[in-house]
Amino acid sequence: MITPHTPGEPRPVQGGAFYDAPQVADRYLRHRHSGVHSPNHVMEEPALLDELGLVAGLRVLDLGCGDAAIARTLLAAGCRSYLGIDGSTEMTRAATATLAGTPGR
Repeated sequence: MITPHTPGEPRPVQGGAFYDAPQVADRYLRHRHSGVHSPNHVMEEPALLDELGLVAGLRVLDLGCGDAAIARTLLAAGCRSYLGIDGSTEMTRAATATLAGTPGR
């Protein structure tokens, strides 16, 4: 649903740009990587990996990759290539740091 914009009022932050607001990306990433109790670690990642099955030899395109945390797991499992895309500048910077020293982009 598109929300109408009233001239003269600031536009609401939408989509991936939400994570570009001051301190939002840092706060999210601290929560995302908070350890074994993180919902990403407990539910999301295991469910996604189960759904993907064997990735050896596959080319992976990750839309909405965030900080590309799953990339290292997929590359270690033998995927042929990994390309992450995100709508947030801050998440793209985090993904670049995560992928440093790997063949992932």
